[in-house]
Amino acid sequence: MTLIIAKVIRSDFTKVANATKKDVAAALLVEAESIMTGAKKHYVPIITGALSRSGTVLAPVITDDNIKVTMGFGSDTVAYAAKVHELPNSAGQHKNKFLSKPLNVAVKGMGERLAKAVKRSIAQTVGSK
Repeated sequence: MTLIIAKVIRSDFTKVANATKKDVAAALLVEAESIMTGAKKHYVPIITGALSRSGTVLAPVITDDNIKVTMGFGSDTVAYAAKVHELPNSAGQHKNKFLSKPLNVAVKGMGERLAKAVKRSIAQTVGSK
C-alpha cells in the first residue's frame, strides 16, 4: 500500500513540476514581450524605425533545470543596436539603455507575478485529477 501511495505522489509531483515549468515559461514569455513592447514604445530612439523593428523575443527554451527566454535588438541590417544602447544619455534622443531601462522597471514585481503563475499552475494541475 505504501508503494502505491508513493507512486501516486511521485506521479502527481511530476505532473505538477512539468505543468509548472511550462506555465513559468509562458509567464516569462509574457514578461519578456511586455518589456519589449515598453522598450519599443518608450525607450528606443526612432529615426528610421529599423532599430525598433529589430526587437525580438524568442520562444522559451526549457531544460531540466533552466527556463530561458532570449530577447534583444539588432540584426544583420541593424548591427549598431548594441552601440546605440551603450551611448551616453546625452547622445541622440537621450534614449540609451533602451532594453535595460524597461527590464529594470519590470523586475519590480516580477517575482510576485511569476509566483502567481506557479500558484495557478499547481491549482489547475492538482485540481484536474
